Amino acid sequence: MAKKRKKEKQEKDSYEYKPPDFDEEEYLRKEVRDTKTLLVTIGYAVVIGIASYGVMFTEVALAILLGFIAVVFLRHIYPLIGVDTSALEKKQWAGNILMYLFTWLAVWILLTNPPFSDIAGPTFKNEKLYYEDINGTMIVWDDTASLNGSTNMSYEITIVDNVDVDVDSVRIKIMYGDDELTDAGGSYMTRQGTRYSYEFIILGSGKHEFTVTAKDVNGNEEDYVRSHDI
Repeated sequence: MAKKRKKEKQEKDSYEYKPPDFDEEEYLRKEVRDTKTLLVTIGYAVVIGIASYGVMFTEVALAILLGFIAVVFLRHIYPLIGVDTSALEKKQWAGNILMYLFTWLAVWILLTNPPFSDIAGPTFKNEKLYYEDINGTMIVWDDTASLNGSTNMSYEITIVDNVDVDVDSVRIKIMYGDDELTDAGGSYMTRQGTRYSYEFIILGSGKHEFTVTAKDVNGNEEDYVRSHDI
C-alpha cells in the first residue's frame, strides 16, 4: 500500500503543464478581421451621422429613425469587405453596435454646433420683475406685494447664445389687456452684458403679458412669453 501511494506521488510530482499550441496565423486573421470591422463601423457611422444632419432640417424624428434603422445594414456591409459574419461572437456584435451608435450621435451633434453650424436660437433665463417701494428702492416682485395706483417697475431677463446674441434684435413687449406698456423703439430698455431690463409704469392691477424676442448673429430667432398677475 505504501509503495502504491509512493508511486502516485511520483506521478504527480512528475506532471508538467504544457500550454496548448498557439495558432499565430489564426490569431492574426482574427486581429485583422476585428480591425477591419471596427474601421468600417466607424466610417459607416460617420456617413450616417452626416446624413442625419442633412435630414434633420426636414424632420428631426426622421433623422433619428435613420440612425437606428441604419445599424441593421451593418450585417450586410461586413461581407463586402470579406468579413465572415458567422465568425463574429455576440459580444463583438454588441461592441460594434455600441461603437456605431456613439460615433453616429457624436458626429451628428458635432455638426449641429459651431464652428460647423448654428441652428439654435438664443436662450432666456433668470427672469425677474421689480417694483419701486415708497422709499424709491427696487424690490423683487412676489405674490405678497401690494401696489397702489401707478408704480414704477422693471422687468429683467438674461439672454445668451451658443455663438452671440444680436443685441440690436432684442425686443421686450409688455401688454396689459389691450394696452401696450412698452414703446415701439424700446428706448426704455437697457443692457448690462447679457442682462436686459425694461422700465415701465403699471396702469392697474391684473394680468400683464411679457414677450421677449431675440435673434443670434446668424439670424436664429427665439421668443419667450410669460404672464404675471400684478
